Amino acid sequence: MIEFIFAVVVWILLIIIGINIFISLGLISILSLIILGHPVQSIAQKLITPINSYSLLAVPMFILASEIMNEGGITKKIINFSENFIGWIRGGLAQTNIMANLIITGISGSAVAEAAGVGKILIPAMHKNGFSKVFSGCLTATASVLGPLIPPSIPIVIFATLSGASVGKLFLAGFVPGIIVAAILSIYVYFYSKNKRIKKIKFSLSKLKNSFFKSFFAIIAPFIVLLGILSGYFSATESAAIFSLYCLFLSTLIYKEMTLKKFKNCFLTTSIITSKILIILSVSGIFTYFATLQGVSKSLLNFILIQDLNSTMFLIFMGVIIIIMGCFLDGLAIMFLLTPILIPISNSLGIDIVHFGITMIMGLMIGLITPPFGPSLFIVAEVGNISLTKLFYSIFPFVILLIISLLIIILFPDLIMFLPNLYY
Repeated sequence: MIEFIFAVVVWILLIIIGINIFISLGLISILSLIILGHPVQSIAQKLITPINSYSLLAVPMFILASEIMNEGGITKKIINFSENFIGWIRGGLAQTNIMANLIITGISGSAVAEAAGVGKILIPAMHKNGFSKVFSGCLTATASVLGPLIPPSIPIVIFATLSGASVGKLFLAGFVPGIIVAAILSIYVYFYSKNKRIKKIKFSLSKLKNSFFKSFFAIIAPFIVLLGILSGYFSATESAAIFSLYCLFLSTLIYKEMTLKKFKNCFLTTSIITSKILIILSVSGIFTYFATLQGVSKSLLNFILIQDLNSTMFLIFMGVIIIIMGCFLDGLAIMFLLTPILIPISNSLGIDIVHFGITMIMGLMIGLITPPFGPSLFIVAEVGNISLTKLFYSIFPFVILLIISLLIIILFPDLIMFLPNLYY
């Protein structure tokens, strides 16, 4: 156990000084196993095992769909519909930002990608409407966390691969948390806008009808995917492939904004992002093997038993740890590190693996906007031309809102499990 703690500390230090996650994680894990006398052959096998999964094929497909949406004009159509549908409510374009993220990130499942896609359009528009650039950037970054909660979701697919949980159940369980986050953000925006006296946008039924018909095929996409999975017609992996083709069909034949150059860029970006995810997942297999040999799960379980933590306190404890780690580490790195260690403990406490997974993913999403790491903050700072320092100082009210959402998810498991239990 001492060797494991030392290895984790060294790994975190390597990341802080700028060493890539997969290099630092792989180096520490391999060296630790060699020092402990384990054969190199077994280490090589552990590199292949985590990525030898059919369900992981869904990851590049969903990433590709996200890129096609941004490049092919689908994102713009959804934002336009959201503005006409909800923009007349107090907070107008800020409410539009939340709804657009609810739809768009729910389609793509990628938070950071859609922080860029939505931010390019709505941050300047919100600024013209009376919101400060800093508030606009903070809201865009925060609303982007809806993507990994509303299905289809890339983090959910990866968690299902790591844990063996049902992708379908996790997809269904993500709906309510996503709506909870959106509702809390919407209420906050309403009172903020009322206090700042932000001007409203006039409602137009004709514009609403026009934008609805133009964006209709994009809006129904998540339901097509989800119904296909739940009905058994195709798996999560097959749904990702079908969804990518569907987005390509919309962007080329319906909206006619996809060009060959844009299409090539979509594949290039997808290849780069996918390779980063899979190489981290691969080296995490070695780290998991090392943690198992060190008896980390057993030691943590004994600690929790001594502390007499119940299931709720354990989830709160896990949430605090994840939020702290999210200030310094990438969300996927945290997932790869903690999932194999905490699942046995969660099972021993009688926590449903679906509830555990959604709680973990929500905690990881808070890390997307917590300084000094906060990748979504870096994205909106770049696309919105906003001072990163100002974003860091102004993001804390939004972090508190997400923590409140996390506590609701933890304290009311029946809300989260309602849809999975209704269907399965």
